[in-house]
Amino acid sequence: MRKAIFILLCLSGLIFSACDKDHNIFFKKGNPYAGLPSAILKDTTSVQFAETEFKFGTINEGDKVEHIFKIKNTGDKPLIIANAWGSCGCTVPEYAKDPIAPGAESQVKVTFNSAGKHGEQHKSVTMQMNTIKHNEEVYLSGQVTPKADKK
Repeated sequence: MRKAIFILLCLSGLIFSACDKDHNIFFKKGNPYAGLPSAILKDTTSVQFAETEFKFGTINEGDKVEHIFKIKNTGDKPLIIANAWGSCGCTVPEYAKDPIAPGAESQVKVTFNSAGKHGEQHKSVTMQMNTIKHNEEVYLSGQVTPKADKK
């Protein structure tokens, strides 16, 4: 009986420790905000993009397209880009790791590699930020002309 009570107490401790969102593995899997600094969740600010979509026109398969998306912190708290990723491995963002001061501007450089791609392309980059939405997106689109078959 004592063993059963001890096991129940241990299990209860595990369940209650799972409620500590900052220090447990249960909230990390499947939680898009897991592991983010607490500032990104509570100290929200606002961001303005000079543009959110870039149309690169027609390029040849294998070409790389780079585009700079300009951003401005329009809020009163530092803007934090906690993470950024492309919709596929062919779309790679580079961004400021340091907080962006209120009123300051920064940029996100996005590189699209068209190797192995052809036809109409629509790619996105998602950025986790301390804005109300938490996730902000920018888009690239265009046409990739396939390489001619070499026989």
